[in-house]
Amino acid sequence: MIAAAQRAGLTVGGKARAVNRSDFARYDVIVVMDRANLRDVHALAPSLEDRAKVRLFRTFDPATTLDEVPDPYGGADEGYDHTVEIVRAAAAGLVDTLRSSAAQDAQAGG
Repeated sequence: MIAAAQRAGLTVGGKARAVNRSDFARYDVIVVMDRANLRDVHALAPSLEDRAKVRLFRTFDPATTLDEVPDPYGGADEGYDHTVEIVRAAAAGLVDTLRSSAAQDAQAGG
């Protein structure tokens, strides 16, 4: 994935970790890549309200009706490159959603 990101001109940094119950108090949105992740993270949610914070990442991409990010593990470079494209589109949609939500909150006085 790092090589595919680099081919797309991106720098990947940071470190992954598992979602835990305290994340629901810390974050307004928790994104997951596929339905198996969704099921597992929903199981951690302390409440129905917290479950609603969990979203499939690809649902933020308005150009597709697909909801899962495919896992290219072990496949050809093209699969990794395609996944980078999917993630970029979903990330742009997520940013747009967060900006829109922040603007609505500001207009409402929140």
